[in-house]
Amino acid sequence: MRYSWIPILVIGFAAGFVSQPIVMPLLRELFGLPPSRFPASKRELWRAVDYYNEYVNNPKNHHQGGVKPPYELEPILESLVGADELKCEDLVFPEVVEHGPAFGYLLKWSNKNKDIIYWIQEHGGPDYKTSGKQPLHFRIWFRESAKPAVQQMIKDVEALAKTESKSSNR
Repeated sequence: MRYSWIPILVIGFAAGFVSQPIVMPLLRELFGLPPSRFPASKRELWRAVDYYNEYVNNPKNHHQGGVKPPYELEPILESLVGADELKCEDLVFPEVVEHGPAFGYLLKWSNKNKDIIYWIQEHGGPDYKTSGKQPLHFRIWFRESAKPAVQQMIKDVEALAKTESKSSNR
C-alpha cells in the first residue's frame, strides 16, 4: 500500500498532458491571456494574429523608439498560408522607389482593406545594399477574397511609378 498513490499521479499527469491542447486555448481566451507561442489550431493562429494587431495598435505599447511587437508574426502567417487560410505574395516593383509616393499609397490602401492581414517591406541587409535607388519590395498576406484588391493595387502602384517617372523627367 506504500505505492498506491503512484497510479493516481501517473493518471493525473497523463490526463493533464492529453487535455492541454484542448483546455489551454480555452483558458487563455477566457482569461484574456496572450496566445501560445506555438499555436496549433486555425482558431489559435487567428487569435495570435488578432492579439498581435491589438498589441501593436494600442497606444499604451508605443514608446520613444516605436512599438516592440510581442512576437514575430510571420511564422504564424506562414502557418495560416499552409492551412490554406491566407495567400502570400512577394512583390517587387523595380520601377518604384522604396520610399516614394507608392509607399504612402500602400499604407492607406492596406488600412482600408480588412482582408489584407499584414504586409512588411523587405530590405536588402546592410551588407548587401545595391547602389542607386532601391526598388519597392514587400511581402503581403491576404485572404483569398482580397485577391482582386491586390491585383488592383499592383496596377495602381505601377501607374504611380509611371506618373512619378514622367514628372522626374521634366
